Formats: sequence, structure tokens, C-alpha cells
Amino acid sequence: MNTAKDRCLLIVDDEPHIINSLIRELHGEKYNILTATSAGVALQLIRENRIGVILSDFVMPGMDGITFLNHAGRIDSKTIHIILTAHGAFESVVRTITESPIFKYIAKPWSQSEMKSTLAAAFVAYEANLERKG
Repeated sequence: MNTAKDRCLLIVDDEPHIINSLIRELHGEKYNILTATSAGVALQLIRENRIGVILSDFVMPGMDGITFLNHAGRIDSKTIHIILTAHGAFESVVRTITESPIFKYIAKPWSQSEMKSTLAAAFVAYEANLERKG
């Protein structure tokens, strides 16, 4: 079983200030945090690393978050997917969640406590996936 220090989180958002904010808020959570500002870079990181949880923005240029996470799931079916979305895109996210195995969605601006508890629960689910799928 993974320990907290082995937990690899991939944050994907085309806005660097969002990524930086999340990194600051998660300081001390003992995650190995990787970041990408595009889906293409993120997919390469997934191919090269053992990612447990992916936190992806919903609206990104080139490839939306749901499409990206569907591609990510084909690379590694054990990863847990979380969508980060602005309130305005909420209805679109709800419509597409049924099309993709999304663990949870989090609205921007997010609550720091909700973010931390969601990520902790996502890593528990990831570790259960590892045990189940070997």
C-alpha cells in the first residue's frame, strides 16, 4: 500500500495562477505534485509517472477536461479523476459526468477544506483500486 509520501497528484489547468494557488494550499500534505498547463503535456506525464489522482480543469484550450480524463483513463485505468470547474460551467459538467468515471467535481472558487478532504478520499479510492486491480 502507498504511504502519503508516495501519493502522486497531477494538477492540470491552463491558468498557472490556479496551479500555484493549489500548490500553496496543499503544502504540507505530503503529495508528490506534478503540474501541466495543457492536456498534451499532462498525458505525457501520465505515461511517464505513476499518478494516483488527477485534478483537471474542465475548460481548457485544445481539449476539455472530460476528453482529457477519458484519454488519461485509457493510459491508466486505476487513476482517480476530479474535475475543477467555474460555476458557469457547472451544468455542462453535470451533463458530462455520466459519460466519464469522475470521482468528484469541485467548483471554483473552492473551499480549501473541501479540496483537502476530496483529495484525501480520492487517494483512498486510488489505493483501493490498486488492491482490487493489482
